[in-house]
Amino acid sequence: MRRIYIEFALSLAFLVAVSSSATATADDKNKEQPATIEDDAEPADAEPPDETATDDSDVDQPAARTADTQAPPPAEQGDGAGKTRAASVGFLHQPIPTTRAGRSIVISGKMNRKWMIKRVRLACRWGSDGEWKEIPFRRSSTGNAVATIPVEFVESPGVDYYVYLAPEEDGGEPQELFAARDDPYRVIVHGFSSKTRYGSRLAEWDGRLSRIDLNYGYSNFGKNLELTGDPAPQPGDPEPTRKTDRGNVYHEVNIAYTYRFLTYLYAMRVEIAALANDFADFKPFTASKDEEIGPGMYAISPSLEFEFAKYFGMSLLARLGISEEYFEGGGGMSVRVGRIKSTRLDVGFEGMTHAGWRLFLRFEWDTVPHLPMAFNIERTQWYAAESYAVEDWGSRLYYEIRALLPAGIGLRMHAGFAARDQAVEGGLVIGGGAWVDF
Repeated sequence: MRRIYIEFALSLAFLVAVSSSATATADDKNKEQPATIEDDAEPADAEPPDETATDDSDVDQPAARTADTQAPPPAEQGDGAGKTRAASVGFLHQPIPTTRAGRSIVISGKMNRKWMIKRVRLACRWGSDGEWKEIPFRRSSTGNAVATIPVEFVESPGVDYYVYLAPEEDGGEPQELFAARDDPYRVIVHGFSSKTRYGSRLAEWDGRLSRIDLNYGYSNFGKNLELTGDPAPQPGDPEPTRKTDRGNVYHEVNIAYTYRFLTYLYAMRVEIAALANDFADFKPFTASKDEEIGPGMYAISPSLEFEFAKYFGMSLLARLGISEEYFEGGGGMSVRVGRIKSTRLDVGFEGMTHAGWRLFLRFEWDTVPHLPMAFNIERTQWYAAESYAVEDWGSRLYYEIRALLPAGIGLRMHAGFAARDQAVEGGLVIGGGAWVDF
């Protein structure tokens, strides 16, 4: 029994000795291990960060711009601590590939040396040969470095930019952090801003916003057969029908003023017109002396032209007049496909209370320099009405050519053919005019 107690005591003493040795060894290792320094710790002599927060929520910001696009350059060996810190500055951001014209672009990135944000610059220019503009970065409320490319630089075809660290002393070399002056990053810009669009349209008209034009037109729809007697005459009776051009001939003179706004409301035009059957004295109202009433009317016609896109627009027209019959009122509209001053197709209609309806299609092209041409097709009652012509509906087809002269002066001439339905003879369509832009 005594032997058992002795063995138990020796075993306990051995365990205590082993435990004490392990504890002493662990303490020695902890004393030899150096303290850990965090990677983001700033050096003691670093410039304190600017605590001013800047809110950039009022700027149109592209979607993504925070990912890593360029790793910070490796630290270079230098004689001074300032040079070593500058060499290790990194700027991380995700550039956007495209944007729309007329919107500013926010460049936002992360820096590993936030106290040096005041020395970081963004240089930008419009296109490939514009002048460079330098923009300083500022610290946002999230701690990022933020700079805004002004809206006047964001125009088609694109805007170039690069980011660099300004030298601490005059005469020093700037350090490029993203892209380079000789190899900038290009953001492709789609569309045109309102300012650029207006300037482009103004250049098309050589800076001239107004036009005055004077036009004359003659339309002859030929002759129709008119019933004059018994539709079943007896032998020896006169012919029951005769040829007549009643309501088929008229002259038209108009003068108009146009002003171009060159916005979505592209232009406004006001036309004053007179239409008469007898051109000798050009009195529209001839019923007091003529056995047959000929068409006659005075009218004023304001119209608006819109351009919703480069190749699409429309026009709205109103007509107010007075004729031999009574007050005339009406209007119309047309749709344009194509450029205003180039190849285009116009389809539209107009109508008046007594003068009737007019449906038209006009195709215009400018393949010959300074000589734009057009072809017009009309299905029309103009100016027939039931009390004037034997047949109210008819057709007009005519070709038009214009000459663009210097100083905004232009001439036009048209010629073609017209006929009322069931006509036995056709007639001539001819006319011309002149205008001056100023």
